[in-house]
Order: sequence, then structure tokens, then C-alpha cells
Amino acid sequence: MKEKILELLKEKEFQTFHHIPADTSQEVAKIRGTDPRIGAKALIIRSKGEFYLCVLRGTDKLDAKKLRKNSGIKKFSFITQNELKEIFNLEKGAVPPFGNLIPNIKDTFFEKDLVTEKYFAFNIGTKTDSIKIEGQVVLDYVKPKIIDFKLVD
Repeated sequence: MKEKILELLKEKEFQTFHHIPADTSQEVAKIRGTDPRIGAKALIIRSKGEFYLCVLRGTDKLDAKKLRKNSGIKKFSFITQNELKEIFNLEKGAVPPFGNLIPNIKDTFFEKDLVTEKYFAFNIGTKTDSIKIEGQVVLDYVKPKIIDFKLVD
């Protein structure tokens, strides 16, 4: 996955980071020294045997009710860490926001607040490698559906 992403972006400007492993977007943002709000946290859900990628700010949580309402996916569940490894060959904390590069992903949803950020920072398929890049570059490649699905406290 790392190589696929780097090859895709080779003509673009971005900053790379090689760092110690971290499990959460908040932890890796601290390690990278990047604002956690630009962290593009990617979660995979399952509905009726199909998989979807949901990408939101590293500081946000997913609101299941909003996701169901705004995506049209009525029932879903989060995949387990074992399924993440077995089906996608990825680890928790390493899922990149490129749903179009991940086999078996039907659709990719980006949270509407994340796409207002000038830059995104995210892991690129490993827990020790990440990049910071202009958000619009990612949006142009992924062409996600942009909807509201963050939890508001």
C-alpha cells in the first residue's frame, strides 16, 4: 500500500515521516508534530457483505446515526482488527484515506469538516510511515462522497 500511494503521488509535493508506531490519530499527530485536526483517520465498515471507507478528522468520532442517514447505509458494523489484517492486509492505525486503492472498498466517504482543511496527514499503509499533503490532492485522486457523519458533543 505504501508503495502504491507514493507512486501515485510522486509528481506532487508532500512531506514524509518515518516514526515509531502509534495506534491512534492523536498519538501519531503528536509524534509527527502535526495538528491532530488535519489527521485523516480512516475507518472501514461493513454492510451487507460490502466494505466502505469512512474518513474523518483525527480529533473526531463517527456518529453512526448521521452516517446511516447521510450515506444511505442503513445497517453497518465496524470490521475487527483480525478482519482488517485478513481481508485488507492492514493494521489498525495504518489505514490510508485512499479507498480507491484498497481492494474490496465499494465507496469512500469523507466527513465534510475534514475537507475544509488545507492539508491532510495520515499513515500510508504502515504504522511507521505517514505523509502530510494538500487535502485537495487527496480529494482529486479519491473522489469521495462528502457527507456529515461526525459526532457532535
